[in-house]
Amino acid sequence: MPVRDTAAHAPIHRSFRFGDLADLVMLDTRLEGREQPAASPQDIASNPARELLGAAQEAWLLGELDASQASGTRWRLLGQQVVFAPLGNFNPDQWDGYPQARRRILEHLGRAGIDNVVFLTGDIHSSWALDVAPDPYDRARYDGQSGHGAQAVEFVTPGIASEPLGHYLARRDPEAHARMVEGIEQQPHLRFADHTNRGFVSLEVNARRRSELAFRGRAHRSAEPCGDRAPRNGARRREPPEPAGLATCRSCRGSRRADRRG
Repeated sequence: MPVRDTAAHAPIHRSFRFGDLADLVMLDTRLEGREQPAASPQDIASNPARELLGAAQEAWLLGELDASQASGTRWRLLGQQVVFAPLGNFNPDQWDGYPQARRRILEHLGRAGIDNVVFLTGDIHSSWALDVAPDPYDRARYDGQSGHGAQAVEFVTPGIASEPLGHYLARRDPEAHARMVEGIEQQPHLRFADHTNRGFVSLEVNARRRSELAFRGRAHRSAEPCGDRAPRNGARRREPPEPAGLATCRSCRGSRRADRRG
């Protein structure tokens, strides 16, 4: 297995530049600067300023985003471990448990005019595609049909070998599984969800204002892309969904595809 040769106690977060096409910024949301997850929603409310990245890493991230935008780089890809977009449920391990930290990042994106931001996430052994909006449940600030109000998009990859989230919950806590399935349909910013299949995500970006996303799983040997998503160059979100896209592909296992070209 490849490993990085780093000094003892060197920070995990780092960034990579791919010419003027994309900057890949890798975050550490597990170790450095992270405060203990809250035990209840009341704990979050009583201490909303809890840190996930820590002050030093957060300042570094905002500086990387500023530098990427100023250099004219087309895409800003943020690799990190826990779901960033709000999901309306209590999961203190995700960014939902650190609301002020998330708000600061989104406010910076808006204030600095930083666009074409894609969050790339793992951790929960299931597939998701979401708009990232400050409050996707506020209809005055975000429109789930047009995507107006979103500042970024997020793609969550499933696990290759780990038990899928849906199978785990159905086996261990059927009531929690039923709540999750019901909750999926109540997320206005959700474009795709699959909690029953293993697999991986393939994301292709290029300079022609087009990005291709594929959720690839074992259920389909052909591993065809499940959907195609393209934030317009200069826009802060991907384009509105088309009929064969992610919005209507909630039960898709890799057989549907929608192309978007700028």
